[in-house]
Amino acid sequence: MGRVFGRYLGLLFFAAFIVLLASSALWAQGDERVFFHAKIFTAVPEHPYAEAVAIRGGRIVAVGSTPEVTKSVSATAERIDLDGKSLFPGFIDSHSHSIDGGLGLIAADATDKVSSLDALPSPTMPKIPGGACAATFSKFSACP
Repeated sequence: MGRVFGRYLGLLFFAAFIVLLASSALWAQGDERVFFHAKIFTAVPEHPYAEAVAIRGGRIVAVGSTPEVTKSVSATAERIDLDGKSLFPGFIDSHSHSIDGGLGLIAADATDKVSSLDALPSPTMPKIPGGACAATFSKFSACP
């Protein structure tokens, strides 16, 4: 009896695995898009632009002409007409102005913290073991 139960249990797990695998494949197919009638940047020197791109599950699966690209997806794929606009797949613009950003990192931020110059701490020279002093900003002076 235990052997038969174990066999049925194994078949049940196998069937559940197959159903899960099939449903994930169908789910991935449902997440298909074709962007067409566009100027799509490819970064390939021989063919720098294409007119269509197909995406499945967040990944590019085909790039080229609209007829070529539509063959690579199912008939239920969402089709988006870009009306001649440009598309840069994978390009994320963080929009960093390097020089301004660098200057901002080295500048003192006293906004909303200091109401007047008198409120700024004065530099002092704390004593370091061995008799030397080092400059620091503090309200207390450790060196004479």
